[in-house]
Amino acid sequence: MKLAMGRFKRIVFFSKLLVLFSFNVLGQNYPSKPEPAVYVNDLANIFQDQQRLELETMLVDYHDSTSTQIVVVTINSLEGMDASQYATELGEKWGVGKASKDNGVLFLVAPLDRKMFIAAGRGTEEKLTDVFLGRIRDNYILPEFKSGNYYAGVRQGVLQIVNRLSGTFEADEESVSQGGEISIKVLLLIILIMFLVFWFLGKLSKVVNYGETYSGKGYRDGWGGGGFWGGGGSSWGGGSSGGSFGGGSFGGGSFGGGGAGGSW
Repeated sequence: MKLAMGRFKRIVFFSKLLVLFSFNVLGQNYPSKPEPAVYVNDLANIFQDQQRLELETMLVDYHDSTSTQIVVVTINSLEGMDASQYATELGEKWGVGKASKDNGVLFLVAPLDRKMFIAAGRGTEEKLTDVFLGRIRDNYILPEFKSGNYYAGVRQGVLQIVNRLSGTFEADEESVSQGGEISIKVLLLIILIMFLVFWFLGKLSKVVNYGETYSGKGYRDGWGGGGFWGGGGSSWGGGSSGGSFGGGSFGGGSFGGGGAGGSW
């Protein structure tokens, strides 16, 4: 009886150790979600600055025109975790894609482990099937990775995904309104310039007709005091720098485990 109890206690002890180890693996420290959204998270530093900028610009533009969020994440190592599980859970934690559409894709690369995985959001799985992503992996991504050209592999993979999803999703009203806001700003600027031109011509007409001199206070009243330029410039400054560039935030999309990956 004592022997059986001893074995039972040892089983319970090792079971607890196994559970703790499992929680440690599953609770791996994932990268913090970037706010505002960043579409190329090169934590392994495998891209050149220009490559990172070009890829980020392409993915932001694609989001703005379709609302689909394709996010690239590079980490040095998975630390023993399965690539598909890591990519799926990271996409879920970050909420890549829109909650109403689940149109997110997470492209994971772990160069030290020589592993990659493309996780498809639930809303993209109909087009981005495991078979299709497997063909992208074999024909476009892994051949470049084997040559050490990570940027070319990721870029070609992303382009194939974009082509496959073409026409599946449409831009949100928010993205459309951003474009409309830019047009309104341009229109207001044109109106302001036209107003200043007519105002200047009016002043010039007064000079010709009534013989105002350049030493009088008439021009000082018109140009001085910051009426148009002194304080007005700040209203055009401020808002333009943070405006249209950027893909907003990740919208709460979910992942069901679909995708494909491999080693090189």
